Amino acid sequence: MVVSSAVLWAGATPTQAVKGASPVADGTWGFVAKVNVGETHGCTGALVSPQWVLTAASCFASQGQSVTSGAPKTATTVTVGRADLSGSGGRVLPVEWIHPHRDRDVVLVKLSLRAVGSTPVTVGSTVPGAGDALQVAGYGRTAEEWAPNRLHAAPVVAGAVAAGSFGWTGANGSDVSACQGDAGAPVLRTSGSRAELVGLSSGAGQGGCLGAADDGPRGGDAVRVDDLASWIRTVAVEPTTSFIQYGSSLSGIGGYDLDDNRDQVVAFDYEHSGKLDHLLLYRPGTGMARILKHSGGGTFTPVYASADGGIGGYNLKDARDRIIAFDYTSSGKPDHLVLYRPGGQTAWVLEHGAGNTFKAVFNSAAGIGGYDLKSTADQIIAFDYEHSGKLDHLLLYRPGGKTAWILQHGVGNSFTAVFHSSTGIGGYDLEMAKDRIIAFDYRSTGGQSHLFLYRPGDQITYFAGRALPPVRVVPVTVSPVIGPDSIVERFVYPVNFPHEFAGTSGQDDWGTDEAEAQNFELISGNGGIIWVSCTASPESGVGVIKVFPGLLNGQTEIGEPHLGVTAVCFKVLGSEGWVKLRIPNVYEVQGDSRSPGVGHDVDATVVNVSSGAERTKRVERDESEQFGRTDTTCEESHQDYPANCQETLLELRVVS
Repeated sequence: MVVSSAVLWAGATPTQAVKGASPVADGTWGFVAKVNVGETHGCTGALVSPQWVLTAASCFASQGQSVTSGAPKTATTVTVGRADLSGSGGRVLPVEWIHPHRDRDVVLVKLSLRAVGSTPVTVGSTVPGAGDALQVAGYGRTAEEWAPNRLHAAPVVAGAVAAGSFGWTGANGSDVSACQGDAGAPVLRTSGSRAELVGLSSGAGQGGCLGAADDGPRGGDAVRVDDLASWIRTVAVEPTTSFIQYGSSLSGIGGYDLDDNRDQVVAFDYEHSGKLDHLLLYRPGTGMARILKHSGGGTFTPVYASADGGIGGYNLKDARDRIIAFDYTSSGKPDHLVLYRPGGQTAWVLEHGAGNTFKAVFNSAAGIGGYDLKSTADQIIAFDYEHSGKLDHLLLYRPGGKTAWILQHGVGNSFTAVFHSSTGIGGYDLEMAKDRIIAFDYRSTGGQSHLFLYRPGDQITYFAGRALPPVRVVPVTVSPVIGPDSIVERFVYPVNFPHEFAGTSGQDDWGTDEAEAQNFELISGNGGIIWVSCTASPESGVGVIKVFPGLLNGQTEIGEPHLGVTAVCFKVLGSEGWVKLRIPNVYEVQGDSRSPGVGHDVDATVVNVSSGAERTKRVERDESEQFGRTDTTCEESHQDYPANCQETLLELRVVS
């Protein structure tokens, strides 16, 4: 949003922002949500119940396509409880279902999990009247920022009210407008710290927003929601305190009979989706294994079955054999299997490949990571040691032996002990053979980073977690202009993009028009990587990413020839930045590090002009990578390089 007066609103933190604009303070209005529909659309929304967000239906719409109830057509995530998107507060959750309103630009979005820790906003029941004092809060563009990390807000005044909508303008004559990314931004009636949702931003003239005309119309339009409380309650149902049966069987499950006392069941991420939504059933000592997929209702379908051959080369012929799911690659997906034999020192890690194949990425007959697995009492669980939300460490322990180790997977098939003890763990002694440990989300943060230790028969329960030193959080102050622009952020690279480096070459902007004049194309991005002058000075040892295009058959030079620079340069502004573009005949991409230990690794994707084949190379921060005519298949002596020696750069993406 754009605000040109010095008026601040309740809960805002004054800053020295241009023309008096201020961001929303941390901890304020935690119900405001950032909605990302893949890398195609970005919007704002409001948490109206722990698992439901209200936003603009147009955020899910593509040209010529309708929006229907069901799973979103494009993978969608919602960030809630985080005024600063670069912070770690709140939660980032995928969307599993959407339901649009029949008559208004409104959609209810169901999150995959409840956003525990964020208080939903109250939906107002009184229609706003013309002249009412309101406030608008959104994550959209500002006058100068393409993708601001901060939630911005502004006081506004309601205009004319219609049956399903109303307009608004800046309070006290302030210059306020909604911008791209503010679609679905909540319009609020406030009283002290209390807020009521009365509308969602749906459109604006975008005057003054980045990429729009400075003299365009200000203000915005909103869809009314004060009369939608009943519809919201009907759709956004909350679970009751009762438990019901979803399915049952007296003959096993999915063709597996469960007829043996040795049978074990493990939840497993078979499809690398990040979801533990398959069941692995196995019978130690027999080699029998089966993986089942839930097919709807009470039906489970086998996707893998072995009668006596085990799985992935591990024979499962010993009654001691055990299996757990594990995040071997620290991807956030527990999609590998750890198979181990207590007392037999055997440990394998299996990766699911194409079809129903499995291959061993680690196997050992001498334990794992220095832990010998010599005792039949040994147990292994997957554990979120680093509180990252990933089950990517292994906790190995020996009940009755007081032994506990935690292993981290390193390079290749190496494991390193990050913790080991012969006196138990966290004050729990592990003296009894019946002691057991599970990983547990003790604080409901989304990571299984605490341990629940218990001793059956003795009534002993115990919670343990890593001790942390006191941390002093240093407040961060930013000074963006609260800028206007319209409804849905479509990530199109702004036509005119003023930037701090523009003056170094005497240019007025660094947008798509100027790029075309230099014979390359800027297409889209998320504002985390932007085009800048190659003459920009490094900051804290971080410079620019340099892309070197070559000349072909008399082509016009690409880059900044007026400065003697034959490169196109980009600056990284965000750890998850990406930009899509077309720079022809690229032969080298150079990283942005200008001092040891700083800079950004990026993936560069190119397409071969002749074959149309795409490939991606990792460009490390302090290295450069060769493309096109410098590839080993193309001789340096060629004057006119054939098409199979020409590659066009399509994308740069920061490796987080």
